[in-house]
Amino acid sequence: MSEPASRRQFLQTVIAGALAISDPRRAIGHLGSSSRQLEIIAASLEDAQAAATGGATRVELTSFRDGAYYTPPLDLLDEVRKRVALRCRVFLRERPGFVLTGAEERTVLLEKAKALASRNLDGIVVGFIRDGQIDLDTLTAVASAAPQLSMTVHNVVEMLADPPRALTQLKAIPSIDRVLVYGGTGTFGERMQRLKLYKRLWEPRKLVVNGFEVEDMPRVLRETGITEFHDGEAVRTPRAPFPAGAVDSSKVRNAWRLLQRA
Repeated sequence: MSEPASRRQFLQTVIAGALAISDPRRAIGHLGSSSRQLEIIAASLEDAQAAATGGATRVELTSFRDGAYYTPPLDLLDEVRKRVALRCRVFLRERPGFVLTGAEERTVLLEKAKALASRNLDGIVVGFIRDGQIDLDTLTAVASAAPQLSMTVHNVVEMLADPPRALTQLKAIPSIDRVLVYGGTGTFGERMQRLKLYKRLWEPRKLVVNGFEVEDMPRVLRETGITEFHDGEAVRTPRAPFPAGAVDSSKVRNAWRLLQRA
C-alpha cells in the first residue's frame, strides 16, 4: 500500500473512532456487516459496559426493583450514553403491570417520554393493555410525545388473547419498528410456528426474540429467519435479576458468537 493510501486509511480509522466517542449510536462496529442483533437488558452502568465488552449491539436500559422493571433514572441514562458506545433503548413504565391506573399515570409517562426524546436515543420500550386489548391510545400518545424516537413493544403482545390481531393493530403506529416476542407456550415446534406467523404479519418491521436459552438462538434464527435476540438473566452471573445477578461479558460474548455462526 502506498504511503498516501496508508495515511488515508489511518485518518479514516481515527475519524471513525472520534465519531463513536461523540455519538455512541455510531459506534456499532460489526453492525454494518451483519443483520444479526443482540440486545441485553442493563440495569446499571456496569451492566451496560459488560454488554458492550461482550459484543452486544444494543442495550435495553431499565431500573429493576421489587421484581419489576421501571423507567431508569435520567442520570443513569446520561452516564451510560456518555461512557458506553452502544445503541440504547429505554424502558418506559411507572408501576408494575401493563394497565394504566388513570390519567395521572398517563401524564407522568408522557412527560418522561418527552424527557427521553430530548436525549436523542435509539428508542424506547413500551407496552400497555386496556380492556384486554393493546392500548393503542396510550401508545399513540407516547409516539406523539416522542416523535423522533423509535419504539419497541415488549412481550405484552403475547399476553393478549389474539397476538396476530395485536400485531396488525400496532402497524398503525409508524414509529413502532420492533416487537419483542417469545412464541408463546408449548413445544419448541409450536413456538417456531407462531414466530414464523408473527414474522409474516410484522414484516418489513423487525421482531426481537426472547425467552430461549442462548444455545437455542441459532436454531431459532435458522428456522424462523428472525435475526434479532434479547437476553436478560441468561447472560447474568449468577443467573438472577439485578442486583443479585450482573451482566457477564463472557456469557454475552458466547451468545454473540453463537449468533454469528448460525
